Amino acid sequence: MMTKILTAVALLLLPQLAFAASSKDNWYWLVGVAVLNSAVISAILVWKSKKLDTFTTKAVGFGAWFWFLIFIQVMCYGFYVGLTK
Repeated sequence: MMTKILTAVALLLLPQLAFAASSKDNWYWLVGVAVLNSAVISAILVWKSKKLDTFTTKAVGFGAWFWFLIFIQVMCYGFYVGLTK
């Protein structure tokens, strides 16, 4: 379980920090990375879940995971920018 959590954290943070480290950092790229990360991870979590058995519960689960992951990524990037710039 801990391996899955560490993998998820790495997938959420590493691409954003790599884009932020470049001299041509543009927030449009960061939004794209955050949305792509959240969509892929949310789809995997919903697909693997045994409790979500109907389309409606899968859609709600996807939306909940998606927005939760977006929030976490925005907060992490905000802390990164606040501490380094």
